[in-house]
Amino acid sequence: MHTVQVGDYRLIAVMQLLVAAAFISVPPVRHRYGATAMAKAEAELERQGAPTTVLSDNGMRCDAGGSP
Repeated sequence: MHTVQVGDYRLIAVMQLLVAAAFISVPPVRHRYGATAMAKAEAELERQGAPTTVLSDNGMRCDAGGSP
């Protein structure tokens, strides 16, 4: 049977902080790159012959505002 050591708790704490950092980084990343990502997504839809409004019609936004 494995006994829990102090290093195990540190690893768990670091992993939890990394997950938290990922969630915390979402708003700034969306603010910085969202408009560009949305424009490229709409351009790709146009290239494929799909309506460019399909993303917004289904409530998808890439900007910092998130879902409508």
